[in-house]
Amino acid sequence: MIDSDTFDPADTALVTLGSPLGGRIRTWDDQRPQTWTIVDPGLFDGLPGTGAILTDPIAQGRYRDAAVLDRENNLLCVETTTPVSRLGGVIAGHEHIALVPVPDPVRPSGDQAASLWVEFERILVTALEHAFERGELLIVSGPSADGPSVMLGAMTRHLRRALILSATPAPSAPMWPDARQGEEDRTSIVSDSCTDALREAAVRTTVALDSWEVEPLDAVITYVVPIEALAVELPWTAEDAA
Repeated sequence: MIDSDTFDPADTALVTLGSPLGGRIRTWDDQRPQTWTIVDPGLFDGLPGTGAILTDPIAQGRYRDAAVLDRENNLLCVETTTPVSRLGGVIAGHEHIALVPVPDPVRPSGDQAASLWVEFERILVTALEHAFERGELLIVSGPSADGPSVMLGAMTRHLRRALILSATPAPSAPMWPDARQGEEDRTSIVSDSCTDALREAAVRTTVALDSWEVEPLDAVITYVVPIEALAVELPWTAEDAA
């Protein structure tokens, strides 16, 4: 347990969080990546993908998990909100998580990469379950918001709940249909939404990311709030109409 008094707010930065995988995590400060070993990985238990971690907007209606990094002491302050009940209300808290920098991380391959992808798939299934409860979509990509990505959403279709995956560009990979001639920029899959479908969607997503040469620690989940993403700022205000 880290004493909160050791956290120094004098030299801090808001960083975007990747997912904790294999005892490591990658963060981004102004797009600069840093790989860390997590001293006590158990402090992240029950947090990734649940919506409990503080998020930071990267665009209108789009959010990523974030935390405050004490660069002097290599401490990560993860702010959390935990629902009290389904009737509403939250409990605010935080975890101070000690990190050790990894100066020259080696890209995982083979069985090691496969194991990390399995961990990420579990987090992604959790994120899908919680996001769909909130009426949100997910975009899974590398650190760049403009790079290849998979969008995952749920909708009601013919009175049945459907799961939609849309990959940009169309992955040349197993589990994904061949792109139609002239439509290589995107491909989509629609299936019934159920627990097995969520697991399959998570695997399809990691297969796509791997085909785009995104490594597991670089995989980032973006939460999309549709009503915010579609909102348009009006050219006038209430005072103008008065």
